[in-house]
Amino acid sequence: MKKAIENRLKVLLGLPLWDAGRAVSLIWFDFGKNISKDINRKGETIFLGEYTIDTESAWHIRGKKGVIVGSADRFYAAGKNPYKGFEDTDWEDKPGENRCDERLEKFIKQHKKTPLVVVSAEANDWGGLIINLSRGFAIEIFQHDTIGDEYWRMFESVDKGNKHFVVKRNGSG
Repeated sequence: MKKAIENRLKVLLGLPLWDAGRAVSLIWFDFGKNISKDINRKGETIFLGEYTIDTESAWHIRGKKGVIVGSADRFYAAGKNPYKGFEDTDWEDKPGENRCDERLEKFIKQHKKTPLVVVSAEANDWGGLIINLSRGFAIEIFQHDTIGDEYWRMFESVDKGNKHFVVKRNGSG
């Protein structure tokens, strides 16, 4: 599995990470040129990267000083005190009110003018993934249970008839 994943991820080398976002427990990371794809329900133009990786597995973005934002941050309140009112944080239906959304948005905005670029991508034999970015940052996706069937997937945002590359518990395909 490791070799198949690393071969597929070669298309990301040299491409910028230009956006990331979250919907409920799904996170996506957009790489490459931003492409106008469609109009959403609000009438807004949706921009996507050439390639998207999305997952509902555990993930984090780390820098030289440690983890900057991670998947479990969605359960904590935004702001200086993550425990203040976190019991009432509606992480599903109110984007931006949790620590994950706040920190992810800040991270992406900090690197908008000079985007981080994919310098390498590593996989392990169990479907885990590390996307090493310029300036010492990395996105890591890892298995967090023994139940889930799909760990993550990568696809071209403009449908060219290509299948999604899906990494599952029992192999990739």
